Amino acid sequence: MMKYPDFEEPRVFGALSEGHPIHEPESVLISEGVTVDLRYKSKTTTIEVTKVVDPQREFEGKVVGFEGHQLEHDDLKHADLVRFAYDKIEHIIVSRSTVCLDEPATVLWHATLPPEGEVGRAQDRKFARLDDALRFAMQEVPEAVRGTVLVSKDSGDLEIDEIEALYHRLGG
Repeated sequence: MMKYPDFEEPRVFGALSEGHPIHEPESVLISEGVTVDLRYKSKTTTIEVTKVVDPQREFEGKVVGFEGHQLEHDDLKHADLVRFAYDKIEHIIVSRSTVCLDEPATVLWHATLPPEGEVGRAQDRKFARLDDALRFAMQEVPEAVRGTVLVSKDSGDLEIDEIEALYHRLGG
């Protein structure tokens, strides 16, 4: 059953990093599987996002734990499902699976489709930010060859289905 706790205003707001560069919170795209910290009755509450209700506004998630490695705090406990707003997030825990829009990226694509069975030579263009690379891939690469697009970044490559999904989540 979904709970709607009255999460407190964050004391600070930021994107924490697990061995990766620190990113501005608004550059981190929150999706399923991302972990966030919120404050509930004066304790940090860690939640794994299970559903994006309204991108960058409202989410649902599963309680992972509480400050001090506790599994229960007041009327919330481990594995409870909760709904929360973006403006209540205190920290976004950045990991390898987190999409950071300010991460550098390279778009690779084929200007023409290579003959069947051949790899062909890809073109590339480098971008300082992932969001610019996504826009280029979806707006500038001709639709006829868009299926050949790959976005390469330090934290992993994105194939066309992931590129399209992220682009649409950005409002494209």
